[in-house]
Amino acid sequence: MTVTNIYDLKEITKEVRELLKKEFPDCRFSVSHERNTLRIALMSAPVSPLKTNTIIEGHTDVTRYHLARNNILTDAGKELFIKINEIADQWNWDRSDIQSDYFDVNYYLNMSVGKWDKPFEVK
Repeated sequence: MTVTNIYDLKEITKEVRELLKKEFPDCRFSVSHERNTLRIALMSAPVSPLKTNTIIEGHTDVTRYHLARNNILTDAGKELFIKINEIADQWNWDRSDIQSDYFDVNYYLNMSVGKWDKPFEVK
């Protein structure tokens, strides 16, 4: 993949949406942005990426902690979300310094399985 110098979150959202469609044609995503946050929700897939009984009220947030620990995702789900994370982070940077409480990112990334108002479906 070629990373271009896109810094506008609206343009990044469009690009991420297209890349996810190409990479995962059997899945349906909701890709949106709000202020400085890129939101990606897996809305449907052939199989659930979650381990049994980990979805709460139709949706579950997936954080980088979950990718490292693999506590809620199946192995296939972990691979899927690692790839989603790689696609979404192409235009991002993180020059934050937690010790001095300084945060410098192009945008924050929020990933989930389903959304609060629309549950994930296996199709």
